[in-house]
Amino acid sequence: MEFGVKAYEKALKELDFNLVQNGNKIELTKTGWDKMGDNCSCSNTKIKVKGSDKKTETFRIKNFHVDYVLQIPKRLNVDLESNFGDINLASIDGDATLKSAQGKVIAGDIGGVLNLDSRFGGTITVGNFKSGDISLTQCKSNFGACGDLKLHAQFSTVSFTKVGNLDVDAGQSDLTFTTSIDQLNGNIRFGKLIIEGHSKNITLNATQLKMEANKIDQFDLLGSFNSFKIKDVTNLSTTGGSQNKYTIGELSNIKG
Repeated sequence: MEFGVKAYEKALKELDFNLVQNGNKIELTKTGWDKMGDNCSCSNTKIKVKGSDKKTETFRIKNFHVDYVLQIPKRLNVDLESNFGDINLASIDGDATLKSAQGKVIAGDIGGVLNLDSRFGGTITVGNFKSGDISLTQCKSNFGACGDLKLHAQFSTVSFTKVGNLDVDAGQSDLTFTTSIDQLNGNIRFGKLIIEGHSKNITLNATQLKMEANKIDQFDLLGSFNSFKIKDVTNLSTTGGSQNKYTIGELSNIKG
């Protein structure tokens, strides 16, 4: 019987991958995996191989790793989905739709729109992009600058350099913006918000939020049990709040 390396190599040779074009998409096909069942997770999976003497030897896969490298024109749009694996995307001129579960996402600059859905992943690192719709669950992420952005974050740490117009819904997340935000509108619960630059207009519904900011022109607030530390506010309007704590260096006008 074939023992050791020879039998192991025979087992792997029976498992094959192919990339095929289907219209404007590239799809993955696999052969030889039916013996593992439809729900193969490539972890602690058994492979049975017959040797030269017709006897069978069983191997158990404890770790399995496959890398794909695709070269495409920079101007194309990209749609990638990965489970239990990492996505690495070079800078492109088109749009990018990225969906990841339990894996890292690393991308350069996106010339168009970024749609990102990442859950239970590692580090998310993306350069600048035109506009985006981002959903994060239990992720640690760093982004460059963008224009219009919709952000949904749960149990995540999120950092941006600059955002034009931000629509945010966040819970138990830490949000940091290292330069400026033109306009912020949204709901934040049980987290932190840090804006190091100049903000023109902020409309916020907050609960148990710790917020630090440099300069805000117009700040409209609804919420309770929050803490605010702001150097300069031109106009502050509060509605229906209770047990909020304010530390403000300069304040021109207040209502509420």
